[in-house]
Amino acid sequence: MEDASNFDVESEVKKISAPKLIIIGKIDGAVLPEDTMKIYHAAKEPKELVEIENMGHDYRDFPDQIKEVNTKVVNFFTPILLGRSS
Repeated sequence: MEDASNFDVESEVKKISAPKLIIIGKIDGAVLPEDTMKIYHAAKEPKELVEIENMGHDYRDFPDQIKEVNTKVVNFFTPILLGRSS
């Protein structure tokens, strides 16, 4: 994550018009939840925020949260991929 300081993610996310799913692991030490929240607030609609308790940066390292994350991702992207998004 040393390179993260070289990017202005908040400015860049404003340029994205595609649907965005932002997932926050509440115990993420790599990208602090409050920093991810700033990115979410900077993003244009359509967007969705999901906050997952007891999860860090890589959800695959948190077996109890894998199903929850996968379900959120599938539920978000399925209508988009099927052309049924609003």
